[in-house]
Amino acid sequence: MLHQQNKTDIIIDLQHKGYDHDFIFNNKDIRCLQYNRVILADDFDIIEIHHCKVNPGSKTRSAIYAIQLNNDDLKGILMSESKLFDNKVNIGH
Repeated sequence: MLHQQNKTDIIIDLQHKGYDHDFIFNNKDIRCLQYNRVILADDFDIIEIHHCKVNPGSKTRSAIYAIQLNNDDLKGILMSESKLFDNKVNIGH
């Protein structure tokens, strides 16, 4: 798990490494936006995880995942956000 401050820099760095597709959560699976393809949870690996704040001083954090499909050379980025409360409980959305 890597910690960096700037969300844009993380995304640009991953794109330079070939993570050039966009994924979103699709219930328990993920979907590749470029191909409108559902990928089952067992069909991909998380290669890198980065955490950063959405905005300086914000209690909302982003998790940026570098994803690679198991049976394909397809690589891309999946992002999620969670809110950190004062009691250190994370609520993801």
